[in-house]
Amino acid sequence: MTESLGTLLRITLDQKSKQVPLSRELELVQCYMTIQKFRYEDRLEYEISAPENLVGCYVLKLTLQPLVENAIRYGLEENTEGCRILITAEADGTSLIVTVRNNSSAFEEDLINKLKNREAEPHGFGIGLLNISERMKLTYGEHHGLTLYNEDDQAVAQLSFPLSRTPEDISDTKGE
Repeated sequence: MTESLGTLLRITLDQKSKQVPLSRELELVQCYMTIQKFRYEDRLEYEISAPENLVGCYVLKLTLQPLVENAIRYGLEENTEGCRILITAEADGTSLIVTVRNNSSAFEEDLINKLKNREAEPHGFGIGLLNISERMKLTYGEHHGLTLYNEDDQAVAQLSFPLSRTPEDISDTKGE
């Protein structure tokens, strides 16, 4: 657990670049989940599925962990039953799609817009989802970003990134 905490802190404090390989974001999530497993034990299950050919693709740093944190918070802290989180990555044409699903909560309809327009009351500091959404739009433009929806009794947070193997490729996609 101490090793996971140290790695988690090193990754979050590293300010060298705003894009990192997906493997680095998944390492951050893995460390975070290791710590949470100590807290929640058998009540928390998770699985990470990312094909080897996608883990080298670049993503916006610190976008996955807050989504996983939300899934745990709303999946376990408000529900006495267990929570199962599934994190997947797949390519879809010119996009890298990373999805965080959990079986123990649901998103309010059009939540990001409601938070942005202050029509919904945020929980906690209320900046996690809005922060990710705005950073994604600023970095990649309107064609990529964060989408929240419910499917098959699961809350689904989906991130769409340009499919790129270098951080420089990402800056060229905003105008597309």
